[in-house]
Amino acid sequence: MTVFLNTQNSCKWLPSEIKHFEKTHNVTVIGIADNGSKAWGYSCETSDNDLKAVFIHNDKRKYLNLFQYEDSYRSQNKLLNFDITYYDISKFMGFIFKGNAQGYETLYSDIQYVENEYYSMLQSWARSKYIQNKKELGYHYYGLAQSTYKRRVEEKKDIKKHHQWLYIIRPILSVIDMMENNNLPKLNFDVLLNSVHLKDENILKIINYIVSTKKSGINMTLPDEDNIMLSEWIEENIDYIKDFLDTHESSEKNIELEKKEYSSFLTSLINSV
Repeated sequence: MTVFLNTQNSCKWLPSEIKHFEKTHNVTVIGIADNGSKAWGYSCETSDNDLKAVFIHNDKRKYLNLFQYEDSYRSQNKLLNFDITYYDISKFMGFIFKGNAQGYETLYSDIQYVENEYYSMLQSWARSKYIQNKKELGYHYYGLAQSTYKRRVEEKKDIKKHHQWLYIIRPILSVIDMMENNNLPKLNFDVLLNSVHLKDENILKIINYIVSTKKSGINMTLPDEDNIMLSEWIEENIDYIKDFLDTHESSEKNIELEKKEYSSFLTSLINSV
């Protein structure tokens, strides 16, 4: 049985949205969580509800690979200020299998909106795979930071919006957290920042300034000196985490065995709903 959580304030609309989606597509939603600025801890009054959901098709024949079927949907409502991406269970489990941060961040977000035994099973399975997938997860965060920063350099544009800086800083800190504390990186940015113990007080001050202005919704432009200092820190740490990931020994993965375990758990979960 699905129990809705945290829907008393800005998400009163969520139960009816989920029921409508389930009826329209003949699916069962087993999990939904915030995986945006609210979960990251630096939302402002105008921030939307950026949610990720996991569903299972009620017609189990769709999983026999005989036919193509929709494995993701998107629902947006500007009036109610929400943006929900729905993922089929097989696609979502693929995120975990490949070490895609989106899967882990959804499952372990501090802002969960439903609770049931199937979602709990999925969370437990994902946690059991973390050690094998840790290096892939680290590379995923590295790729997010490196590609975002590279676009900035190639376009020769200064970053003037908070989220553009944070899209680079957060994944860097996530890898450092994984390296230093050997666990899943914290989703809440303030908790993450406190857990990595940055030694450079100037960088810490700049990052805190970016976060505080983001939370207040104020348009922010860094002074040139801070812009240069933060850019140098980013470049240094992108290289640092790449070198670490390239040389770090990871747990050996038996791909064929992993695929069998993946398929077995997927089948079990699908048939349980």
